[in-house]
Amino acid sequence: MSNREIPPELKQSLKKSGFSFEEPPPYVASLLQLPSFFRYFDRRYGKPDLENPKKKNGQYALRLILRYLAEHRGSTCEEIAQFEYDKDISTKRKLKSITDDIRKFVNQNLISSQLVLLDKPKKKYNKQVKTFSLSPIGILYCLYLFGNFRTPDESWGTFYVQDELESDILKNISKEYAFMLPKVFGRFQLFEKIFGGNFLSVVIDPLIAIYNTEIENIPASQFLLKNYVLSTFDFINGKRFRGPHQLILEQISLIFYINLEESIQHYLWSKEGDKDFKKTQDMTSEKANLFYKEKNKKSGDRYRQELKDTKILWNKIMNEDKELKKWYSEFLREVVAVKKNEQYVVSQYRKDVFVVPNFKNHT
Repeated sequence: MSNREIPPELKQSLKKSGFSFEEPPPYVASLLQLPSFFRYFDRRYGKPDLENPKKKNGQYALRLILRYLAEHRGSTCEEIAQFEYDKDISTKRKLKSITDDIRKFVNQNLISSQLVLLDKPKKKYNKQVKTFSLSPIGILYCLYLFGNFRTPDESWGTFYVQDELESDILKNISKEYAFMLPKVFGRFQLFEKIFGGNFLSVVIDPLIAIYNTEIENIPASQFLLKNYVLSTFDFINGKRFRGPHQLILEQISLIFYINLEESIQHYLWSKEGDKDFKKTQDMTSEKANLFYKEKNKKSGDRYRQELKDTKILWNKIMNEDKELKKWYSEFLREVVAVKKNEQYVVSQYRKDVFVVPNFKNHT
């Protein structure tokens, strides 16, 4: 019997008992499933640019709970409800009613969809109360939903760290969840030490690269490494990780560092461009054109110096953090070993593919 043929009374009774008629969200075992996961939530709860989320279909509850957990990990449903209650204390709804609705939404929609994880319980009213935090997928979804983090082809040119919304959500999540992503969020202090207060300009692009899960055909080192992380890494390392969350965390960290060096180069290029702009601000158009004309004559030298400075800063990060350098070096050695083995297997196949085996001397 189809969904439409179910009698209204039975359907209502099943809904009250917790049965859902909604299509279940796709299970995410790797970052490769991320796009289909986000498309599902776009359809069900609205896209990030939704202006007036509705309370009836869960759009409002989803944003309320995830935004709160992004800033307060290990929270109880009552704490989230108290935050909502305090926003409009004149509401006729009781705190317990709001708490019950939030608990129901978390259990029925956010736990099963992998956005939220059960955290360590808190002792309250002489009993242990459940607390919740964002999952790795929940972190990525919050940056997508509240911070405009997504693949460049979806919103090219919208990533400006000066935007308070994007900057604040990243700062809040990185502070609360540094323990979960120590190689990324846990190194923000190191990045700030090296790049100064504008370090977010360096980390934004590598984070956005995580959202682009298409396998690239360009034979550049960063694309080959990223393709390995998305297509082979889980097969080679599956037994190392306890469940998909740990694998996804490792994929996030690896893709971040694969793209970090290029982001440093873009940062230096942008910094140099800002200096040039300041120099020419008070010049006449004629003098400014002459300035850039002379500068373009030395573009080759400038580019080579940029590459050199990029390497210096990249190595400064790695030399400041020996643990990080060891981890990334081991990953690169793994990729080289796997690729050599793949080359050997294909080479042997090439030798044997057109050869008819001779079993005459077989006893």
